[in-house]
Parts: sequence; structure tokens; C-alpha cells
Amino acid sequence: RKVRTTARLAQFFGAAESLIRIDRSIDVNRQFVLISQFYLAQANFEALTRGEDLKDNVNLRRFLSERLALPTLRLEQLVGFERMPAEVARQLKVRGDDPCFAMELRGYTVKDRPLYLQRILGEPFEGASLLIDVNM
Repeated sequence: RKVRTTARLAQFFGAAESLIRIDRSIDVNRQFVLISQFYLAQANFEALTRGEDLKDNVNLRRFLSERLALPTLRLEQLVGFERMPAEVARQLKVRGDDPCFAMELRGYTVKDRPLYLQRILGEPFEGASLLIDVNM
């Protein structure tokens, strides 16, 4: 869906860029659920989908590389905790004022141009392992 460009997104993509957000829910070994918000330029989204619906199991980074010849050449990863956004709290069926796990992945392509920004959010968890395999 098309989203309003916030200051955080404008800092990464540029203020003039129209953006699309792809939302997904990720079940991690039935231990906890994470919400993924994948942002990319509307022009890239339209070229990527060519009017078709995206399947839930599509690896978006690989799809960008294969369909648009836009590989992820550099990845920045930020991990921390923040106040849970109300929209995410509704999706997870938890209180919105609780802290949440937050990971942000910023993907860059050729000539160090911003390609996508992915936010992964969820309840704080304990006793669980999270393995993140970033293959580029």
C-alpha cells in the first residue's frame, strides 16, 4: 500500500520519493510473531510486480535483484527497542504502550543508491533464538 513519507523515510529515500509498504507477519518457530514492513520506491514496486500480486513467500531482496537487476550491495542493520507503534500492537494483539523489539535493515544498490528499508517489529522475547542470515 502507498504510505505517507515520514521524516525517517525521507532521510533514507529522499523527500520527493513516493513509497509503497509491503506488510507481512512472520511466525518464528511458533514462539513469537514479528511484523515486517518493507518500504520501496513506488516506481520500483510497479516495475517489480508488473500488475501482479506478490506472493507471501517471495524473497523480496532476491526478487528485486532478479526482476529489476537491482542487487543489494550494502546492508545496514540497526537493532534495538522502541515504543510499539499502535498499528503493530493491533496486529500482534498486545498493548500499544509496551516496548517492542525493532530491527531496521537499509538496503543499498548500485552507486550506493537507497533500494529498500525494512522494519521488523515484535514483542520483546526471551528464551528464543533469532538467527538472521543475510545473504547478498
